[in-house]
Amino acid sequence: MARAPCCGPQRTVVLVTQHLPLARMVADHVLLIDDGMLVDQASPRDFFDEPGLRRHEG
Repeated sequence: MARAPCCGPQRTVVLVTQHLPLARMVADHVLLIDDGMLVDQASPRDFFDEPGLRRHEG
């Protein structure tokens, strides 16, 4: 997927969403915040493809 022109290498964009397919498609890094606390952070590949690593499950 091509990046939007606004999102060049000198820009940081913070996207807050519950739409996980979108997050997986556009993110360089994923943070999971639950009840105001940072629970997990990982690359999209690790976050979505390695469910055994998720600390929020249980």
